[in-house]
Amino acid sequence: MDELVDVLDGDRGKNYPKAVDFEVQGHTLFLSASNVTNEGFSFKNNQYITKEKSDSMGNGRLVEDDVIITSRGSLGHVAWYNREIQRLMPHVRINSGMLILRKKVDISMSYLQQFIKSYKGQNQISFISFGSAQPQLTKKDVQKVNIIYPVNLNEQIKIETYFSKLDDLITLHQ
Repeated sequence: MDELVDVLDGDRGKNYPKAVDFEVQGHTLFLSASNVTNEGFSFKNNQYITKEKSDSMGNGRLVEDDVIITSRGSLGHVAWYNREIQRLMPHVRINSGMLILRKKVDISMSYLQQFIKSYKGQNQISFISFGSAQPQLTKKDVQKVNIIYPVNLNEQIKIETYFSKLDDLITLHQ
């Protein structure tokens, strides 16, 4: 994965939000584990921080086309921060139990999300995880995940589109 994307941590320093910093509404959505699910993003239980709090923090701010992966607790849940979601939620940060996958080369990030959700992707996530009480993934290990992908971007998009439609169909019949 390291040749395709940068794997980025969020801010874990002194400015990391405490319980008193969270608001029901606000400037920056601060993602929790309930926001990143097997199906992608869920915005049912949101918590926000102020612009000032967000600006005081370092890493962990999302940009369009990032893929987020949960790295603690419920491992391997992924969500793609695409243009549509970025318009809906323009200011978003990850919490300390997540990693950002930010592309370095011309790859479909939607394809990457679909691959990580796949049996092969989840198998690799299970293999690199550690800890029994609260399973975890390290940034270093996530960088080593082997992404199988066609070099041709159009092929990636065709595969991603097929599996997205299949996911939608499965969801429709549940």
